[in-house]
Amino acid sequence: MKRVRLTITDADLAAYVDDEASLVPRADLDTHIEDTPEDRTKVEIWLQQRELLQLAFGRTIDEPVPLALSVTHPNL
Repeated sequence: MKRVRLTITDADLAAYVDDEASLVPRADLDTHIEDTPEDRTKVEIWLQQRELLQLAFGRTIDEPVPLALSVTHPNL
């Protein structure tokens, strides 16, 4: 049986790194990342960045932006 090649986007890879849902099944993303050196490198870099951000900002990174710092458009 011929396997259909999925189109994997940077959004799919970012969702993978962030452990968020993607339209592409996780197993297919695992296979794609394993088989595609360029995307594997990209994911490795993003995972390292995520770890460094977590070390630098701890739990604050998951907090919502304070209302006083939110930017709103005057016509909204």
